Amino acid sequence: MFVVARKDTQFRVVTQGFSTAWWKDTPSNRKGMVVFLRSLKDESGKPLFTYDQLAQLVGSTNRQAAHAPIQEFEGRGGDMGVFLARKRKVDGEVVAAVEVELRGVLWVGMEALAVRVNARLSREDLTVSNMATALDQVPGWRVRWCRAFF
Repeated sequence: MFVVARKDTQFRVVTQGFSTAWWKDTPSNRKGMVVFLRSLKDESGKPLFTYDQLAQLVGSTNRQAAHAPIQEFEGRGGDMGVFLARKRKVDGEVVAAVEVELRGVLWVGMEALAVRVNARLSREDLTVSNMATALDQVPGWRVRWCRAFF
């Protein structure tokens, strides 16, 4: 038995032998869990979970959806920190929306910024990590200038 339980904005994995704690349901947490669970082996060295089972974690029925995070993890030297901290790509539209959302705002948290930018662009997939990447592309003088005049 392998079940991905979801509650509000959290998920956990439930099996016959164990269950995980409730984790915040983010793409990074789901992909990290795929990598972790795939690393669990039985006494003979066989993985406890198939790619088909793990694909449920990323909301897919395609085994490749679970295999891709494993390949990415291995491609980053097998270092979980490097794998999870990888830079997210954002396009110019996202960067521009971040800049607009910062105008006239003295302070906004990264989660709130992600919510605002998602709403502005009619999206739901942009994360705090995307916001950090976008902020890297917004020159500091522009944010200071916008705050001074708006």
